[in-house]
Amino acid sequence: LFFLAAPAASGGALSATERARGLAGLKKKSDCVLVDSSAEDSEVYRAFARSADDALVVSFHQSTAIRAAEKTASVLSQLGFSNIRLVVNSYHKEAEEAGVLPSVLDIIQRAHIKLLGVVPFDLSVTLVQEQGALPYCGGGRLKQYEAATLNIAKRILGQPIPLLKDV
Repeated sequence: LFFLAAPAASGGALSATERARGLAGLKKKSDCVLVDSSAEDSEVYRAFARSADDALVVSFHQSTAIRAAEKTASVLSQLGFSNIRLVVNSYHKEAEEAGVLPSVLDIIQRAHIKLLGVVPFDLSVTLVQEQGALPYCGGGRLKQYEAATLNIAKRILGQPIPLLKDV
């Protein structure tokens, strides 16, 4: 596993073409390359999209984020992606049950994206990140959000993990 952090500011010294060329080089050396990108439709976004095999759209569990995910999926579809999958992050089961937030089924129907996984909300993730630490450090029994993330990784690699095992 290798991690290459994005620069703090957008743009940078490399052109979109150079970035795409670098990504192609990484793909030759790796089983899987994930690029975290905003949904901003830019030259860099399109260059990475042209180099990608699949697309994951990550959305928070709230209506405005679901609408943004739907728009992102539409742009990716226009760029030629046929395998677009959705990850719902910070899923609040209690808020869904209270009718405050949409259900997972509602999210899928609204976003029109195949569900890859659901990562449950855990306040400890935010607290650890605010301290400058990583929430995924391993050791001991996996927390629910860690198990959900591991299940998503396994699904990306083709393992048949039941979908709602995450929540």
